[in-house]
Amino acid sequence: MNYLKADQPNPQQAISLSDLYSVPAFREAHPYLFKSKGELDYLLRNRDLNGLSACGAVIASRTGRRLTIVAPLFVSWLLGEAEAADGTQK
Repeated sequence: MNYLKADQPNPQQAISLSDLYSVPAFREAHPYLFKSKGELDYLLRNRDLNGLSACGAVIASRTGRRLTIVAPLFVSWLLGEAEAADGTQK
């Protein structure tokens, strides 16, 4: 079953539950994407400045203590293809 985020910029790309990762699970599943553990941490720490939050690739819990990574949107952001929820290029 696929679920679509309400403010997702690309409605043709449905997001399934298997696309959602905790930070440790994403790091373990994709160790080749980052040179060091600190690189992903830096990107997540600055998610509001670098556009990860705006494009929907990283979702913070209500308390802000837990982050969920949406893998397809994160990869699109890494490749420079992501757009913010308002349609602007980040």
